Amino acid sequence: MKILQLTYSLTSGGGERFVVDLSNELSKNNEVILVQILSNNNKLNAHYLPDVSKKIKYVNLESSKGLSLEVLWKVYRTIVKYKPDVVHAHCSLLALALATIIYPKAKYFHTLHSLAHRCLDKKWLKPVFKYLYKNKVQPVTISKICQKSYEDLYHLENGALVNNGRSPIETTSEAGHVKAEIDSFKFHSDDKVFLHVARVHPVKNQGLLFETFDRLISEGEHVLLVVIGKGYDKEPFAKYSTHQGIHLLGEKRNVGDYLAASDYFIMSSKMEGLPISLLEAMSMGVIPVSTPAGGVCDVIRNGENGYLSASHTEDDYYHTVMDAITNVGNVSSKEIQDEYKAEYSMVACARKYFELYRRYFNLNSAAF
Repeated sequence: MKILQLTYSLTSGGGERFVVDLSNELSKNNEVILVQILSNNNKLNAHYLPDVSKKIKYVNLESSKGLSLEVLWKVYRTIVKYKPDVVHAHCSLLALALATIIYPKAKYFHTLHSLAHRCLDKKWLKPVFKYLYKNKVQPVTISKICQKSYEDLYHLENGALVNNGRSPIETTSEAGHVKAEIDSFKFHSDDKVFLHVARVHPVKNQGLLFETFDRLISEGEHVLLVVIGKGYDKEPFAKYSTHQGIHLLGEKRNVGDYLAASDYFIMSSKMEGLPISLLEAMSMGVIPVSTPAGGVCDVIRNGENGYLSASHTEDDYYHTVMDAITNVGNVSSKEIQDEYKAEYSMVACARKYFELYRRYFNLNSAAF
């Protein structure tokens, strides 16, 4: 099968990581064209480009403006040029609007990587998007809460649900150095290491995270918070750069090394679709701790495969972290890894997408 995957960019985000992983997995048995809209003149747009398989045909539309009429035309021309069986978009649905009308030979799919209203560019586009979802494009959601948001917004029940997946994350030759670095941060030999991986953003709710660990450390708990991501060099988080027990490390490409050196992976988000970073942690058997943020609730079962607070309040979150500390050993790292392999690996995810594609072509699933 010839499959064209369409994305805005390959910047350092979970959605972009997902597109590369999915494309790589599908390319093992299919012809895959990966089309990027935004130009790599901004080097941030090419963050994951080195990870794209050599088997994939990579095309850059060299846009600097996002979705203009010129870009819509370029998308259409690219689809006509490569004549794919499947066009699968991971950016705005608007990118497919022209192609679906002028080139109906392909089958079109669109993954909503967040809540439906957050994937709607402008409110006035709602009837356009509803028409496309109803008549031209198969919508795909990534979690139960995203599925419900789609049904509530468009009053349609044709969305397919495919959980996000992630290829196994690996350690590098720097793993030993990272372990030594983390150990050097410890004030007590038995300090439990909590790793947070995310950029600073209001929806990530890092204020709750930092305040909770400030409280835990001041109360004498043997914990360490290690933070990876950009934006922490500015207030209100820069003040924690000298905090005993909180370490801000900036962006890192070798996240696997830091996961391998951690006891817990911690999140504090107000809302999530189904975060790739959570799946990365599970692939290494690191115990997740989180607020009840959207699709996270589909994955974490409190006390079974991680710890999930009852609400987003400071007290609930604090007590959930305390539960994780005091009940260490109750959650099995191996069982977390086994669940990842069965439900959230990229092999499992790509197979589900291929099953979805093949429904339109009467293909046997063995073709995957």
